[in-house]
Amino acid sequence: MVVLDHLRRKIPVEESEVFSKGGELKSARTGLAAILEKYGVPSTYLKEVTTRQAGIVARRLFEA
Repeated sequence: MVVLDHLRRKIPVEESEVFSKGGELKSARTGLAAILEKYGVPSTYLKEVTTRQAGIVARRLFEA
């Protein structure tokens, strides 16, 4: 959802706008609740967010 939100806001989007220097997905921790609500998913849907698990999948989606 975070990668798709980045792409909906700006295409083309630079990798540095989506991923931090350490490779983590930007907005995945602090902005996820707002992004979920933006697309009709209640912010209570997720109890805990772990960006380590999402990083590989997010990068594949971004590259595709």
